This record gives sequence, structure tokens and C-alpha cells, in this order.
Amino acid sequence: MKRTTLTPKLICTALLAVGLLTASAARSAMATRDWQGDDTKFWGNDRNWYGGDMPTGSMQANFGSRFGSGGDQPTVGSGYFYLNQIKVGSGNDKAVTITLNGQLRINADSDASGVGIMMSAADEKLTFDGEGTLKINSSGSGDTSEWRVTGTGDLEVRMETLELAGASLNVNVGSGRSVKISSAIEGSSAIVKNGTGNMSFIDEGTARANTNTGLFTINSGIVYLNQSSTNTTIVSNIDITDGELSLTQNDQIKDTSAITLTGGTFHTNGKTETVGSILLNASDAKLDGTGGSLTVTGGVDARSGTINTDLVGGTTLAKTTGGTVTVNAGGLVSGDILVEAGLLDYDSTTGITSNVSISGGEMDLATSLGSGGAISVTGGLLSYNGGTELTSISFTSGSIGGSGDVNLGGVTLGSSQTLAPGNSIGSQTISGISELDGATYELEFGLGLAQNNDKLTIEGDVALTALTIDLYTMLDTDTRGNMDGFDQSQNYVWEDVLTITGTVTGTVDNITLDTTNVTDSYSGEFSIVDAGGGAYDLEYNIPEPATMSLLALGGIAMLKRRKK
Repeated sequence: MKRTTLTPKLICTALLAVGLLTASAARSAMATRDWQGDDTKFWGNDRNWYGGDMPTGSMQANFGSRFGSGGDQPTVGSGYFYLNQIKVGSGNDKAVTITLNGQLRINADSDASGVGIMMSAADEKLTFDGEGTLKINSSGSGDTSEWRVTGTGDLEVRMETLELAGASLNVNVGSGRSVKISSAIEGSSAIVKNGTGNMSFIDEGTARANTNTGLFTINSGIVYLNQSSTNTTIVSNIDITDGELSLTQNDQIKDTSAITLTGGTFHTNGKTETVGSILLNASDAKLDGTGGSLTVTGGVDARSGTINTDLVGGTTLAKTTGGTVTVNAGGLVSGDILVEAGLLDYDSTTGITSNVSISGGEMDLATSLGSGGAISVTGGLLSYNGGTELTSISFTSGSIGGSGDVNLGGVTLGSSQTLAPGNSIGSQTISGISELDGATYELEFGLGLAQNNDKLTIEGDVALTALTIDLYTMLDTDTRGNMDGFDQSQNYVWEDVLTITGTVTGTVDNITLDTTNVTDSYSGEFSIVDAGGGAYDLEYNIPEPATMSLLALGGIAMLKRRKK
């Protein structure tokens, strides 16, 4: 191995390199300038900064104990000043108000670790006031400036203009803290709300309209929109991943804005609002606000979540993917409803006055149709559980179930139509069936249950031409599977599985049983029997011993004939 001898020249070179690295590291650290306000209140006067050096460039302006000892409040005059960070530090016992008559620029770069306003040690409030501009600059692609309000002081931004010039703004508000903004926000950069504290857009003096078009994201906490309805508080698209967007005035959002909820709540608070579109896309996503009226011109793409507010102005709702969407008692959908996949649980107490189209998935309906409402079922399942008879239904294929009365208006049910009474085991009455000609009845049954089988009642005269009954054994009233307590050596009867109240044309022989979905092992025979008076029972019987002997003898005779 070659050995290297350290000469005095090499040692000097090494020491010089270390010195250069140390100096470079020192330069990369952000320098701090403490405001003391000795002479005047002007930001640009060096004598107002401890050590006589005004912060500029990659520096921090600190309002700490020196300011708290009696320094004047700073004013930014004409022209502009720039730095990396404003900090309200520890030891400051009074509020800080920075009056902007010119422009104060905060650079979003690595020297400040992306934190443009630091209030993590603040004891008192920081306010930006005046007729000037607070500008968030970008020093490179993808820069973010953070407002970290996590101490015990709040932040209020009420000067004329807040300009987002390329850098996105991360407003991080700690628990119990607040950020209030009344400035006109300009630019095209994103705004992100983090932290469990609150953020409010308010009017302070003259109302100012915002024009910033960058995406507005809420990750936690509550954001209140509380500006005059003559202005538009949010003109961009909105993403809510958690937390809440809450209206406290009417008409706060641009009519074309798209709102995406992958969590959290959009709360109308009884206010009136119009937006372009809404994507509801998480089980904990919610449209809320009893008494509010929300118009969504492009409709609601309802994939998963809850609706508990009035969707007015002809707002449509489309359920085209898996997942469950619940429209609660306080909700209303005024426009057309489309169900193609998943579950739409419509529990609203207000009657549907629009068209409902079900081609897949399931709609669980707990209300009746109002004036002008109509339902078309071409696939999927309509489960009706309302208190009045449901009419105005076009049923061409798919399934109808539930516990509410349904009138189909006098139709023939063929091979593409299925009746599935109850919500799992339950009862249903259906009228308006003139003929059963190939239709299917999904019959669920079990043992030891309060109601141990489905009961389907068909009112009126029916031609029983062909009906297939698919049998489904139930572990309990909600779960399909092996019957609890079933003994295949015993006989069982499940009564009134089907009742036809009028005249029946056709016999029980026109009913076919499909036992594919009977999961219990059994050696007997399932059959549908005519119990008289239009009632039909499901029976399970074990053949008598004599019958078994005859069957055995017949089998022996067949074997003898085969051996000849």
C-alpha cells in the first residue's frame, strides 16, 4: 500500500479547504437582524436594527425581546425591501404591527427552510396593515413559503394586497390560533391550509376581491369564508382532504370552481352558494349544512360520502363507481339522479321530483316520488323502504326489493327482472304485475329467526306462466350462509313465501326452484307447495323409509338389467 507523507504544504492546503468549507457553511446560515426601533419607525433606517444593519436578502427580521422593550412599530415606506423570514420571537411582550405603504418581499428559498413568517415562539399578535403589498417571491421552481403560526400569537393580514409571485403558500395554523386575511390576494400560486387552527377570509374596512387562481387546498382545521357577497373570496378550484370549508356569508366561491372532497366537510351553514362541480370521494367526505342551498351547475360526482344539504337549481347527482353515498334526512337532490355502481342510500324525507335512472349498483330509497318524479330501472337494484306506495316506475330489467309497497302499473315480468323482497330477510307487497313469465324471485330463508323467510305478496290477478325461485340460506337476518341449527334429517316448512291475492292462472308446477345457493349439506328435497288461498310455502322433506326402500330396490333392478 502506498503511503502519503503530509508535508507542510499539504497541511496548509487542507487547513485552507476546511476554512473555506466553514466559511461557506457560515454564509449558508440565515443571518438575523433584531428590530429595536431606536430612532424612527421606518424599516429602511439602519439605526432601527440592532447593530445598525437592516436585514436584506437571505436574512431574518426578528421581533423579539429588544422590540418588546419599547421599540417603535415598523413602517415600510415607498419602494421595496426583501428578506427571507419575519420572526416574532420569544421575550416579546407586545403585539407587532408592520405597516406596509411600499412593498415587502419574502423570498421562498432554502435559507429560511421555506418558513417565511415564523411565529412558533410568538407571545403576541402579528399584523400587516397599510396600503402596500406583501409579496411572496419564488427563487426557483416549486418553491413554498410557510406561515407557521404555532405559538400563542395570532396573525392578521389586512394590508391592500397579498401577491403570490410563483411560490405557493402553506398556512400552518396551530391549535387555538387563527389567521385572518382581508387583503386582496393576487397571483396564480397554490394556497394550502395545514394545522388544526382556523383561517378566515374577512372584510376589514373596504372589501377587496381576490383574483388568485391557484388551487386552494384544506388539509386540516376550519377555513371560514366571511367576505361581502359582492366580492368572490375563492376564484380557484378547491381540494378538501380533511378539516372544513365553512360559509358564513352568501356567494363566496366562483360559480365555475370545482370542489374535490377526499375527506373533510363543505359546510354551507344555511347560506346560498353556486359552484361548478363537486367530487365526493371518501367515506368521511361530507356536504353539510341544514337550511343551506347549494347549486352545482356541473353536478355532483358522488363516489363515497354523505350529503346533508339541499342541492338546488337542478343539481344532478351521478353514482357511477363503487362505494356508498348517503343522502340524509336533511338532504335534497333537485336534479336527475343516475345510479350505475355502488350504493346510493337515499334517506331524505323530501320526495324526489326529478328523474331517477338505475342501471347498476343499488339505490336504497326511503322516500316517495314527488310531483314530476319518475324512476327507470334497467339494471342494478331498487330497494324501496318508504311509507307510501311507490308509483311511476319503469321496470325493464334488474331487481326490485325493500319493504315498501310498489306499484309497477300492470306489467309482465320476464327473465331479465328479479323480485328481492326485504333488505336481506323481509317482506314486500308489489302490485301491477299482470304476468310472471320467466321472472326470478330471490328467496332468503333461515331458522330460529323472528321472521325466518322472505314474504312476497303480489296484489291482484296474476298469470303464473313461469317463475324461478332462487333459494338463499341465511345464517341470520342479514348474512347469507349456512342456516343456524339446520338438521338435514328433519322436515321444515317456511310459510307464505309467496302470496297472490287475486286470481291465479297457472299452477305450482310452473314454479322452478334453483338450489345453487343453498350452502348447507342436505339429503332431502326442497319444494314449493300450494298452501291454498293464493299462498305458497317452501318445504324441506326427508323421503319416507318405504320410499327410500323402493328407491333402493329400483336401483338394484337397474344394476341387474345393466349386467345382462
